[in-house]
Amino acid sequence: MLIISWSANKGSVVDSIITEWLPLHLTGRVKSFYYPLYSDLTFPTTLFIVPKALAITGMTSDNPSHNRYSALHTDLFTVEQCTWIFKHMQAKCRPLVELTAVHEAMELFDLVDSKQFHRNDAYFYVKLPLLLASSEAILQEVLSANKADKLTVEKCLQYHQRMTALLYNDCTNRQFYHLEELKNLASLEYRIDPLLSALLGMPIEVTKKHFMQSIQVMSRRIKENAHWEIALISCHEIATSMPVQLWVEKNNSVLAWSSDDTFPYAASALEPTVVNAFYHIYDRMWHTVPKVFRDRNWVLAELEKL
Repeated sequence: MLIISWSANKGSVVDSIITEWLPLHLTGRVKSFYYPLYSDLTFPTTLFIVPKALAITGMTSDNPSHNRYSALHTDLFTVEQCTWIFKHMQAKCRPLVELTAVHEAMELFDLVDSKQFHRNDAYFYVKLPLLLASSEAILQEVLSANKADKLTVEKCLQYHQRMTALLYNDCTNRQFYHLEELKNLASLEYRIDPLLSALLGMPIEVTKKHFMQSIQVMSRRIKENAHWEIALISCHEIATSMPVQLWVEKNNSVLAWSSDDTFPYAASALEPTVVNAFYHIYDRMWHTVPKVFRDRNWVLAELEKL
């Protein structure tokens, strides 16, 4: 499915695109574009086309703002005309969301780094801490235990360097983790790391020992970096149903992916309205978390209990 948004300049509309459509983008079956015209249209139009079958056209105006004129066309002449209009607009559009296969995620880091040379405040939403962002020594031990070859190790260490550059800098970096998931993982003797496995194209097993070592590294970083803030949340406390891991940097870019095999793509966005819509969604989310669950001392105490 191809989508063209006329509303990249309207944050409220982009919010719904983010929350409702992002998981569909990660399937690779939906591609969104935006028309680079940052002005309001007198008659915003919608086209939905099933090629050589039907076309649905919709039109709204500010008066009355809640009414929409829609029409269903099945005659092939009108369908072909709508298809031509869509393709003509698409040729002038830019991708609203870029898709990259998860195992080729290095391209996403290149995209972010090319955007600017300094970092801004960011949010990072993920159920569990990424081993990829832990210490290099732990990562190398895990790869060695999984009998990864030299090229695989080098590739993984490149990912590690790029990930840590995003997460550990002088800007405020606020991260969400699910406390129940952490407790559950701490009770397991081993698990398969979904992100590392997808990136490297082989199952990567992580033992309880290495998981606990990564938690210790995270605790140390919380103590050492005043710009690094953690919220330990319950899935019942955050009003999001998006099955994604997401990093968003203000005025820069968004990266999103999923540990679920049904979502084989990672998504990125650079369009300013989309980026800042993501940022404000997660900023609001952060401030809905009770302060105690993001208090530095409480977080450290909970990590110690693991």
